[in-house]
Amino acid sequence: DLYEVVNFSFNSKRDIENCLLNYDDHLKVANCLSLDQSDLRTSLIPNLLNNVVLNLKNFDQFGLFEIGRIYNKNPGKLPLEKNTLTIVNVGGFAERANSKYWGVSSPFFASKKIVEKLLTTLGLSNYKFLRTDDLKGKKASFHPEKCVKIIVNGQIVGDLYELHPQINKNYDIKPAIGVVDLDLGVLE
Repeated sequence: DLYEVVNFSFNSKRDIENCLLNYDDHLKVANCLSLDQSDLRTSLIPNLLNNVVLNLKNFDQFGLFEIGRIYNKNPGKLPLEKNTLTIVNVGGFAERANSKYWGVSSPFFASKKIVEKLLTTLGLSNYKFLRTDDLKGKKASFHPEKCVKIIVNGQIVGDLYELHPQINKNYDIKPAIGVVDLDLGVLE
């Protein structure tokens, strides 16, 4: 089972940097209540990783998801808001069989199974996972070798990836983490 979390729409500079996100891409809050809420989020990952750290005190394998808005700069206009679903799969919890890769359990392939089940449940059968060279290095939070685009009916709807190992180190997280980011606006 996946468990839903609800977080604030803000990030701290520390979390932004720990997730290898570009701090300059974030919208600054003029009168933030605390330094932990100084920037509008461009990703659900930083807050989800804080949830992961808390849950790892009690569980070895689990899955969390959040549905929320992210905010991107839109020069001269109001920020662009995007409804997003992000799933974090810690330790390959959804894996039941045939997902062994690199000699260990793979949260990447377990997360792929979650996406396949979700898309099938939504009645979307025309999907594929596309690995392209332009993904490498495009997002610093992606593992350089374990990342693909999710394509439904010929349109990119999201990303499937394992977190970059440096992010695990930044948060002192031992197990690998599979991530699914879906743009819900495109899936409508």
